[in-house]
Amino acid sequence: MNLPFLLADSAAESASINWHSFFFLLFALISCGMALAVLFSSNIVRMAFYLTVSLGAVSGLFILAGAHFVGAMQLMIYVGGTLVLLIFGVMLTSQA
Repeated sequence: MNLPFLLADSAAESASINWHSFFFLLFALISCGMALAVLFSSNIVRMAFYLTVSLGAVSGLFILAGAHFVGAMQLMIYVGGTLVLLIFGVMLTSQA
């Protein structure tokens, strides 16, 4: 091959997005942001929702790391349990 083709290939590779790193940063920022929202929220329903989103993002981090079983268990056990907490929080704090 001649040099222009090699330069074009390397330029295309350097301009492409590393999707694995992008999703890692996305899930990490969502997880940390929602964890801080849990700390600073005073409404129990919003707290449970923020916790659900944070734990879902942690599950995404596990799946990105290649631990698919742990990520699936994270979703089923922790996110499912938090959703039950959210339902009970709505039922117990609703005012008639």
